[in-house]
Amino acid sequence: MLSEIDDSDLIKSKANKMEGIKKVRDGSTKETGNGYDLVNFIACQPQEEGYQIKPLSSDLVSRKIEADSLIQITQDRIVDTIIASGNRGVYVFDRGYDSRHMLAFMEEHGCAYIIRAVGKRGLIVNGVEQNFVKVARSVKRHTTILSKSGKDSFQCGIKRVKIRLDGHPVKDPCTTEAWLVVARYIPKNKKARNGLFYFLCDFPNQDLSLDEIIHKVIHMYRLRWKIEEVHRHVKQEYGVVSQRLV
Repeated sequence: MLSEIDDSDLIKSKANKMEGIKKVRDGSTKETGNGYDLVNFIACQPQEEGYQIKPLSSDLVSRKIEADSLIQITQDRIVDTIIASGNRGVYVFDRGYDSRHMLAFMEEHGCAYIIRAVGKRGLIVNGVEQNFVKVARSVKRHTTILSKSGKDSFQCGIKRVKIRLDGHPVKDPCTTEAWLVVARYIPKNKKARNGLFYFLCDFPNQDLSLDEIIHKVIHMYRLRWKIEEVHRHVKQEYGVVSQRLV
């Protein structure tokens, strides 16, 4: 006897049997479903006209099997890249990597980095740990950077801060220094949403002025959208997100 099987039911059946599968969030639809985390390393290399996208590595990670595997695999891939490139380039991360552990790792390995900050931890200024948002709002935004279209702009400022690496306040905390770059998006359309966003960054052994650091941060974070285009292409071509298998 023949019976018709719905593909979606088959996918769900297979997904439920996959080792370490768990609920993950689809950043495109804001929904959750069964799957794994995917750690992608993609390089943007400058060339005569624009940038060349170069996939470096891709790893499926199940935090249900190993709690620290996501951060450990990320750091392992960074070490691989440091060795292969002679520690050149700048690592650009979104808010998911704003952690004391990652900041300590980047300092230990002398990496240049830009991390979009969540804005929840304290920042040490003049020897006193203060509320992140309070410090950020005190930064004078004297630098204006136009969008690619020239219609919108970013008002930016910068301040040197220290970040406590200990998980809780102590008398003599272990700290790392970084630049705090604060930017406000100013749309030409006054009805469009605007607001402050923050970056923690450092560029060891690069002799950059404060204005050069600000321009570098805004320019390089914009390049992340090229990475998003790669992810979007994979989603559309292979349907991986709609099936929740990867």
